[in-house]
Amino acid sequence: MQVSSDGPAPRNGTALAFDARRQTMIMSGGRPAFVGPETWEWDGAGWDVVPVDPPPGRFNPAVAAFGPLAAVVRFGGWTGSERSGDTWLFDESGWRDLAISGPSPRNHASMAFDPVRSRLVLMGGHDGTRVFGETWEFDGRSWLQVGHAEPRPRLDNGH
Repeated sequence: MQVSSDGPAPRNGTALAFDARRQTMIMSGGRPAFVGPETWEWDGAGWDVVPVDPPPGRFNPAVAAFGPLAAVVRFGGWTGSERSGDTWLFDESGWRDLAISGPSPRNHASMAFDPVRSRLVLMGGHDGTRVFGETWEFDGRSWLQVGHAEPRPRLDNGH
């Protein structure tokens, strides 16, 4: 890998996941990436842009490694004008939109891989008006809601 001397521009709202196939951390999203989305990787010594077509820019997407597919999965995030509910997969082919239905559009959700059951687990997030407490699982092909909680009103905290 050729390491970029500068690394990514300062930003917030990014998401990181360890890509076991590449042995690097993959970073997606964050501001100001709405205008020029990009995928960065950290190999422990430096940053480099991954030379692939990036998915659309997002603020606070949920990202996690998905071991069974040797991939990184990204869900949702804020586009700069609305919340998204799309699911993207990053593997040796680059990023691709899985075009599947699942959790409602949101940002600020959390997602992690459950190695015992070989599933990604997503929880929480908000749509600007409501805060979600339900739990979803992704098996590599589809999303399944496995826990339900009524959404609660989101308190305006200026963020």
